[in-house]
Parts: sequence; C-alpha cells; structure tokens
Amino acid sequence: MTTTLIGAAARPETPTALLDVRDLRKVYGGGNRSVEAVRNLTFSIAPGEPVCIVGPSGAGRPPC
Repeated sequence: MTTTLIGAAARPETPTALLDVRDLRKVYGGGNRSVEAVRNLTFSIAPGEPVCIVGPSGAGRPPC
C-alpha cells in the first residue's frame, strides 16, 4: 500500500515557529550596479527542526 501526501498534509503547520521569515529581500550595490541576490524568500523553522545553510566555500555561511 502506498500513501501520497499532498499540500498541507505533506507538511503540517507548526503552531509556534522558532523563526518565521516573510518576503525577505537582499540587494547588493546600488544604482545601475545593483544585484538582487534574494527576492521574496519566505520560510519558517520549527523548534527542534534541523537546519543547515549550504553554499560554496567563502560565501559567508556558517559551518554546519
């Protein structure tokens, strides 16, 4: 028997988020030389949920 979870059932909502980020935006530079690195980033982290930030060496992320 196979069960497929779709939508909200696949990821139940946590009543209290440890971190809740909505519509985050990051722009580097200014004027004609600006670069939009992040646009409309939204996420939540529940208490006890494991999290790791990944990226290339030298990108400014903390080690996991």
